[in-house]
Amino acid sequence: MFIKRLSGFIAIMIFCSSVVYAQLPDQIPAQHHPDVTETELEQFALVFRDIQNIDQQVQEDMLMVVLEEGIDIDRFNEYLISLEDSVVEFHASEDEIVQLNKVVEKIELVQNEALNDIDSLIIENNLTVERYQEIASAIQASPALLEELKKKFAEY
Repeated sequence: MFIKRLSGFIAIMIFCSSVVYAQLPDQIPAQHHPDVTETELEQFALVFRDIQNIDQQVQEDMLMVVLEEGIDIDRFNEYLISLEDSVVEFHASEDEIVQLNKVVEKIELVQNEALNDIDSLIIENNLTVERYQEIASAIQASPALLEELKKKFAEY
């Protein structure tokens, strides 16, 4: 039961956070970009792998924020859904709304820290954020480039 609730929470948080850098290459709209060099593909693969690790840690950290505040995960999910969809009604006391907003603020801080870490990671691997995103788009548009990337992942 807890695992099912945890999975639901993580799914909601992923939906709400929409971290651009952690998107899989096939989730980024295809655009025409300059060719990707072998070195850039290696850099991308290293960064992408590390971003996935950061993303996993962020999900765990967000869950801990909710649990540490003593909020029921299902209730928090209901609140998040109501924030995303104005049609969904959410009934709560003023105190509960204050507590839920406090958790959302803490989660945003966790996400912002992760984005800063990701930006630094990209730069440390001799890419720019823009170029990283261009490479992701190029991979999405090119099955051959995607296969090369999969080979790089297998090497690590």
